[in-house]
Amino acid sequence: MRMQDEAEERLDRDFIPRSYMQPFYYMLPVVGVCALLTLLAAMFGWTLSTHPFAVTLFLLSLIATLAMIGYSVKRNQDHAVEQEFQNLLFASAMASRCEFCLFVKRDGSIVYANPDACDIFPDLEENRSFELDELLTRSGVDEAIIERLYQGLNQNKHSAGLLEFGGDEGERFIVELQPLTRPYGYSVVQGREFVEKRSREGGDITALQHADAALLQAMVSQWPFGMYLTSPTGVITYSNPMLNQWLRYDTTSLAAEHVTVQRMVYHADGYETLEFDVGNYSGAVMLSCANSSLRQAELEQFPLYNAERHLLGYAGLVQLTAQSEETA
Repeated sequence: MRMQDEAEERLDRDFIPRSYMQPFYYMLPVVGVCALLTLLAAMFGWTLSTHPFAVTLFLLSLIATLAMIGYSVKRNQDHAVEQEFQNLLFASAMASRCEFCLFVKRDGSIVYANPDACDIFPDLEENRSFELDELLTRSGVDEAIIERLYQGLNQNKHSAGLLEFGGDEGERFIVELQPLTRPYGYSVVQGREFVEKRSREGGDITALQHADAALLQAMVSQWPFGMYLTSPTGVITYSNPMLNQWLRYDTTSLAAEHVTVQRMVYHADGYETLEFDVGNYSGAVMLSCANSSLRQAELEQFPLYNAERHLLGYAGLVQLTAQSEETA
């Protein structure tokens, strides 16, 4: 146990369970009245003909007792169904987007482990009284990772690390410790499988984000073909200098003039079109220039999606044909 035993004051954010009075206490007055009336009836020989009020009260108390018993049974059944439903919701939420899940108190003791965690940590299946550091140590986790998680647990802050089991050929998990706001003093430890491909993709994205913007701009500017990017509706949001030069936007650009693809493409596949379809396209086109002339070119246009397959816009590559000349 790494955490020192300390008396913590109860905070407003602490979890205080609702207290319901047990059905037994509801029935005590009713049962007491029934017992008292029964005792009095036995002592004084009351009957329905001599003391109708007392006997009637006794019968009403008996009926009320039976009603309270029925209510108690029904309430317990509803509570069991509600609790089971909440358990199913909880288990489903904990299994979402992670391989295993643990709930840990601030002193390091594990208070909940989902079934997948028991599969990954076999010792946990046999003994649920392990503390987090003991469990990870027995599983061969690096001491530095354990120390990092316990620092986050002690300071009530987020921490993360990479767990490795079985050497280079074993399993690897990205584990995160996240403190809970309520109930206070508890944290959730979730682990998801570490995929090497994901790491490489992340490295590529990071390298692109840190690339020299001037270098990228120079590369695009010197491409021997025209290029443009559009919004999902076809409004051009970027055009490289080569395309601006070809279409006679010498002092401005297609993007600055809010030119649309529909307006830029005058002919497609030899046919005049006023509403060029924004989408996949590959073929010959006639492009409208800023001075109202036309130029023949080959156009390759394709959609761009993000990781969630949401449409971001379109990209187009333009190459003037060998016989391209400005025509009125």
